Amino acid sequence: MLSFLAAVVAWYVHEPAGYVVPPGVSNAYVRAQMFGDGVLWAVGGPLLGLLLARYFPKRGIAALVLGVLTMTLGFTDSVVSPEVCPVC
Repeated sequence: MLSFLAAVVAWYVHEPAGYVVPPGVSNAYVRAQMFGDGVLWAVGGPLLGLLLARYFPKRGIAALVLGVLTMTLGFTDSVVSPEVCPVC
């Protein structure tokens, strides 16, 4: 969260050049994207671990969830951008 706040302060102190953000993109969109890319990922991992430990206290569940998440992310990435698909 502190790194997100530091990024927002840096955004206001040193405005980025025109080529960094295309014309017509608002500052609110850029900040929401920064929040989604940083804070949500950093908080989501530990919360997922706590939920798994609480509701599925079985051996091997962490490896199973890791495999399912990896396959899901790989599938959605190949569907969204087929040129990146390593097995296509």
